[in-house]
Amino acid sequence: MNSRKTFNKSIFATLLLICFICAVFFIVSVNVDHMTTDACFDTLDDATVEAASMVRASVENDREQLNVIADLLSQHDIHDIKTIKSHLASFRQRGTLSSIGLLLPDNQLILGMEEENIPEIALDYNTELKKAPYISGVTDAADNTGKKFIYQAIPMEKDGQTTGILYGFVDLADFSDSISTIAYDGNVQIYVADGETGDFLVDTWHDELGNIYDADIWIRKVKPGYDFHEMKTDFAEGKSGHIAFWSNTAGEYFYSCYMPVGIDRWMIQITVLESVAFAKTIQVRKVMIMVAALEILTFAIYFIWILSQARNDANKKNQQLAQVFYMYDVQQTLFDAHKDPVMFNTALQKVSTMLTANTSFFLTLEGSEIKEVFFSSPSDMDQEKFPVAASIPQPFPTTLQCLGSGQSLLLYPEDISAMNNPQGREDLFRYHINNLMLAPVLNTNGELAGVLGSLNMKRRWTDSSLLECVSRSFMMAMNSRNFYCQVEQLSIIDAMTGLRNRNCYEHSLESYGEKPTDTLCCLYIDANGLHELNNSLGHAAGDAMLISIGTSLKTLFSPQDCYRIGGDELLVFCTGYDKVQLSQRIDQLKERMTLSGYAISIGVAWLNESFDVKNMVSIAEKEMYDAKRLYYERSDNAPKARIINQKMEHIILEKKDRDAFLDAISSRFMGVYVVNMQTDSARIIYKPSYFSEILDDNHSRFMPSMQSYINSYVAKDDRKVFLDFLNYDSIRNQFLSENVITFFYHKEDGNKLVLQIYPTRDYAPDNPESIWLFEKDAN
Repeated sequence: MNSRKTFNKSIFATLLLICFICAVFFIVSVNVDHMTTDACFDTLDDATVEAASMVRASVENDREQLNVIADLLSQHDIHDIKTIKSHLASFRQRGTLSSIGLLLPDNQLILGMEEENIPEIALDYNTELKKAPYISGVTDAADNTGKKFIYQAIPMEKDGQTTGILYGFVDLADFSDSISTIAYDGNVQIYVADGETGDFLVDTWHDELGNIYDADIWIRKVKPGYDFHEMKTDFAEGKSGHIAFWSNTAGEYFYSCYMPVGIDRWMIQITVLESVAFAKTIQVRKVMIMVAALEILTFAIYFIWILSQARNDANKKNQQLAQVFYMYDVQQTLFDAHKDPVMFNTALQKVSTMLTANTSFFLTLEGSEIKEVFFSSPSDMDQEKFPVAASIPQPFPTTLQCLGSGQSLLLYPEDISAMNNPQGREDLFRYHINNLMLAPVLNTNGELAGVLGSLNMKRRWTDSSLLECVSRSFMMAMNSRNFYCQVEQLSIIDAMTGLRNRNCYEHSLESYGEKPTDTLCCLYIDANGLHELNNSLGHAAGDAMLISIGTSLKTLFSPQDCYRIGGDELLVFCTGYDKVQLSQRIDQLKERMTLSGYAISIGVAWLNESFDVKNMVSIAEKEMYDAKRLYYERSDNAPKARIINQKMEHIILEKKDRDAFLDAISSRFMGVYVVNMQTDSARIIYKPSYFSEILDDNHSRFMPSMQSYINSYVAKDDRKVFLDFLNYDSIRNQFLSENVITFFYHKEDGNKLVLQIYPTRDYAPDNPESIWLFEKDAN
């Protein structure tokens, strides 16, 4: 216990120290970044001020040059074009001026040389006279060389009169070369832009001059705390500022300072790459990282050494815990597999996940024959992926002896290659089975009753324990399923005749009306003379008569649609016959009965346009009674015929009365059920069609069916109260003091209903049966 505490303290101290080092490194790094950023912007501010001064100086120098030239030219006759051109040619290449021109009052532009490259502009003397002196924006060269210019215009005066306008043209390439800075050893980018038009006058980063207001510039990523839109506003209003933005071309951030130049609305901006501005910081940071990494590595090695002591124990415990959860999960999944076989597939999916297998399967056996096959996925049932035959596929015959003795099997490629069974080896490779794990599923007698297996596992296992630990769960689920199928078969099959019984008939009756067919008909059959046969020759003879009739019905008609609904009454639903074909089948049935020494009465009815199956059965029953009456009237025993007729008339009358009663209460009662509160089962006396579907969906369990009914049909405001009311224990307790329990609620369609619950006559704690009546509220 003390060693465990010491171990935990060591881990805590190590983690705390590592966290402290990381925190110190983070704080120092952040502070260094802030300091470097501030220093960067200070340097850029100084460089930008210096560069702005250079721009102003260059422009002012050009203007002074133009003023000097204007004074010199004013001393000459402006009409002496040759002399003016000569002087203009001699003044070229002064400062940043690339060429000089003189605009005369007649709009003639005189250049020093005819081949001079000047902007493509149309100058009007009177218009220019109003604007001069001024400096232009960016214009393109007239010869389409791609060059860009700006120019200054100043008036030339003589004797107080303006005699012309002198222009100094500046190639922006030369203008850009005149601006420089020593900041960061010149590894910066300089931009000069016209804040009014957005045109670049200087751009030392790009090959072509663009426009600062282009949309693609303002969508770049910026560092937190900066905003391109604020920069755009500053450019338009002539304000200074800073920004740090991402460059896709450079693949890193630029740090930038911008401010007004002092000429018109020109703005100057200087940017520097983060790798240049932070060069020294990056070196310091690398050293810090190396030192911190070394310290953390030292502590990490120590930490790993401490953890390694507990890792194996923790892994073992986790594996054991995972196996326990896995076993529990599979067992819970298989709990209802007897009702829903899909649960076998779901459980096998969990097995595949645990074993990292491509496919898992479960075979149930009868001897060496396969009874059922379940796979972890329906797609795995493809014959091309895994052999499924009537008998156990290869290589399982060779492994039966091993599995039958309770031993599991685990094969990997090298084991498969070493198999003594060439056919089994070829089958495994043919079906692309690279490895497999098999576990036997034994019954209570210790005999092999199934095979549980997984194929193509991604992980290599040392044993088959993960299959073996769930094989018993599959065995119990298989036994439960077999027993459930037997009970279910007994619940729907008449044991004597092999036909479907009355319970199955009641359950399936309404479904026949839902089948999309125009040829549905009903045969209502009665065994003539069964009572007399029982009295004269014993019940064994009567049973033989019913067995003979049942055998003939299953031979001539679909066994799924043949029912014994009473002692001597049988019923068949037929589809796919026309009246001629059905008449032939009835004749064959009667002929078989005659050859066996028996007689039957048959009533036939076809489904009409109303699709009322119950009415069709009633018509067939009536016709059967008419046929039975006719049979006895033709026999030699007339008194007996009269007795039979009276008996049949009484039965028919009782049935009519019962039908009339049901018709009378159908508009009032919404459902009537006898509910066993111990087994949660229900016997249906009267029910609406939609509740039949709800019962089917919930496997005939009454309480889950009521919950589904409430969630689908009951008004939202009454649902919670209704669900709270549905408590069998509470209902039993109320029966101790009340003979009837009443509950009112509303349906979603606005109708108000009342539920009344009565104890049955033979109600007892060990037989808590109750009657549930759903009725429209008359109030």
